[in-house]
Amino acid sequence: MPLVTTTEMFKKAYEGGYAIGAFNVNNMEIVQGITEAAKELEAQGISARVLNIHTIKPLDRELVLQAAKETGLIITAEEHSIIGGLGEAVCAAVCEECPVPVVRIGVKDEFGSSGPAEKMLEIYGLSAENILQTAKEAYQKKK
Repeated sequence: MPLVTTTEMFKKAYEGGYAIGAFNVNNMEIVQGITEAAKELEAQGISARVLNIHTIKPLDRELVLQAAKETGLIITAEEHSIIGGLGEAVCAAVCEECPVPVVRIGVKDEFGSSGPAEKMLEIYGLSAENILQTAKEAYQKKK
């Protein structure tokens, strides 16, 4: 699965069944988890497109809207609060121009905790397994 960072690269990207976005990834384990989930979805016959959205402002609206139009479902995964993050920015962009379901994976509205990175990813739903499960559930609802 390609990681896509620009509109030009996006045009060459795999035409997937939905999009999974990764935000401001300082932790390569998250990118790896998202990519693993996309590969597993592909193995199960569900196409996925992986986008690396590295900034919220400015948000690459063109990229997000193209993904929304072509896939009909976007899943965002971010390593911080989903409030005020990528998921909200994507929701705002698509609701105005191309309403599609958006599923946000990240820290819910709660106080954070600290610990080993792998454990934190698991606690906050950012493990490859949870991303895969969330994507499958969202895809089934879309059908």
